[in-house]
Amino acid sequence: MKNYIGLDAHSRTSTFVVLDSKGRQILHKTVASTEREILRVIDGLKGSKALVFEECHLADWLNTLLKPNVDELVICDPARISKKRGAKTDLIDAHHLAQELRAENLVGVYHNESLLELRILCSHYSNLICDIKRVKCRIKSLFNAQAVRVEGKKVYDTPSRLKELKSPSKSLAGQRLYEQLELLESSKKRYVEEFEKFHKKHTIIRRLDTIPGFDVIRSCIAFAIIGEASRFRSKHQLWSYAELVRHRQISDGLNYGERKMKGRSDLKNVFLGAAHSVVCLSKKNSLKRYYDRLRSEGKDHHRAKKAVARKIAAITLAVMKGPKHYDDLHEERSHRKTTSLPETTR
Repeated sequence: MKNYIGLDAHSRTSTFVVLDSKGRQILHKTVASTEREILRVIDGLKGSKALVFEECHLADWLNTLLKPNVDELVICDPARISKKRGAKTDLIDAHHLAQELRAENLVGVYHNESLLELRILCSHYSNLICDIKRVKCRIKSLFNAQAVRVEGKKVYDTPSRLKELKSPSKSLAGQRLYEQLELLESSKKRYVEEFEKFHKKHTIIRRLDTIPGFDVIRSCIAFAIIGEASRFRSKHQLWSYAELVRHRQISDGLNYGERKMKGRSDLKNVFLGAAHSVVCLSKKNSLKRYYDRLRSEGKDHHRAKKAVARKIAAITLAVMKGPKHYDDLHEERSHRKTTSLPETTR
């Protein structure tokens, strides 16, 4: 007998609904969200077990806990589940998940247990960078509020400029902000040290680091998010996943506009950040010359830089699939044979 298990998991409680192959409910139970209670429900079922739950903050923990104890595990995207009208409770949600699993209407979200530690590190590093940006914005706003001219990044390294503020309260607030920024920057250095450990450990990360615009941090983040290059049949799928292209919405011959597929904005930031480094900071290479050629053809800076980002994404996929490092001469030859793909694809 095959059991179709729908799990609606929360930090305090988890609700199970179990259906048989004919859709009949054979169990529903709410337990505390602990390893002991959850495994007790799973172990009490006889026959094969297929289980589904939604992607959430507990997904990694539940995946590690449940995968060895069930025959099939699906972690689904809540945005892709058909909505059900009427009342909403944990029991109803769990039953709906079990029905969707039984009907084979669900597509699983990618999880790689071997990269869990790196993914956690990347996630918290991204949060840290956001905190640093917020503190820097607050520092500049203190000066702007009193019409004190500040430009560039030097103001973040010169707390002595607080003397230019006439308000004692603003000066005090500025001192606390500079202290916060110093603490956050020291934390950032610790994260970089951890990334360098993964850089030494994984050959793929070292190969990615040879791509123009990439460094240790971008290589680690790209590897953590992509995981396995075999997930993507072609570079076009990766472009969509990284939100680097828009898709036309066409029905009955009518164009209803364009939209981006839901993907990973953090991966988009990696590729666009690498493209910015290539365009503005790096020495001459094939990607820089590719950007210059697009500009000479009439493309504006934004579109040309995005085309470079797509090139970098395609190179990333190729480097992860093959055993070789980035080859600038090979890329130069390929640029001469191809043109950039429009930002809109079918």
